[in-house]
Amino acid sequence: ILRKKGQLEAAHILLQDNLLTHGRNPYLLNELGAISRQLGQFKKAQASYESAIRIDPNYAKAHYNLGVLADLYLHDPALALQSFNRYQALVPEPDKKVDGWIKDLERRAAKSAP
Repeated sequence: ILRKKGQLEAAHILLQDNLLTHGRNPYLLNELGAISRQLGQFKKAQASYESAIRIDPNYAKAHYNLGVLADLYLHDPALALQSFNRYQALVPEPDKKVDGWIKDLERRAAKSAP
């Protein structure tokens, strides 16, 4: 709710406090990653998403968010491609938007290959 109201700093603090109280929670970590990304803290966002995935390797949303972060903010197409492929493997129906994103990443990788 705080994030949607634009109160990113307050949301960030609340989530960090909740993680201390409730321990390893992939949903809290994923939300912390989203807020960190919005605050421009891209490495912290990556760490949060990766922690969520370590706790629950089948948490599709964390894979998706890591893919978006990797491509648009970290400029790491290999990580983005890996994350999006894993996301697609986890969702019941393939996401057409993500399928297009994967194709674009593969096309960019082919252009940059020697």
